[in-house]
Amino acid sequence: MQNKNKRPENMERLTTPAQAEAFIQQQVQEIQETVGDQKVLLALSGGVDSSVVAALLIRAIGKQLVCVHVNHGLLRKGEPEQVIRVFRDQMDANLIYVDATDRFLGAHYGLDDMAGKAEQKRLLQQELGLAARADVPLIAMISRLTPQKGLDLVERVLTDIMRMDVQLALLGDGDRRFIDLFNWAAWRYPGQVAAYIGLNEGLAHRVYAGSDMFLMPSQFEPCGLS
Repeated sequence: MQNKNKRPENMERLTTPAQAEAFIQQQVQEIQETVGDQKVLLALSGGVDSSVVAALLIRAIGKQLVCVHVNHGLLRKGEPEQVIRVFRDQMDANLIYVDATDRFLGAHYGLDDMAGKAEQKRLLQQELGLAARADVPLIAMISRLTPQKGLDLVERVLTDIMRMDVQLALLGDGDRRFIDLFNWAAWRYPGQVAAYIGLNEGLAHRVYAGSDMFLMPSQFEPCGLS
């Protein structure tokens, strides 16, 4: 089976600034020929991949590019401001900034002020039907429910985990075997386990923001996403 993430043997390495500039010029020309006079919409997260793409597109098509940056409330400290400063102020990008922090979280907190953390946890416990306890650790797990993601490992130790004074919030979908496992756990441990089977972006934000720790097992992890 061919590894698509491996660099092809016949691909030339870019080892000098001149080679890099030549490659960029080639990509700029191809982009201009492909786009023509059309508009391009880009979701700009602030991460390496989308930032590199944005920089290349700005160089190729300028104001024909529309970048959209959404602040969902879980970005690194100062990251939204940095995206605006770099792309709008320094690179003169056509940037649309969307402040969506209030769409997902009922309470907010940051490194300088953690007061909202306890309130977000309480709201999450209430939403999921868990016992409203500030003193109990709330474990979060957001995952595809498949063996690749290590769910069989969780299956082996789930009863041991639940013997401790903890809560578990599960959000995900996948194999029937694991769906049945977490539905059973929610029935067996009422007020201690909550299982949401399906996809829910807003709830995923609230689970991450309101929990105390993450449970992230894996048999193998090709891309590093939770």
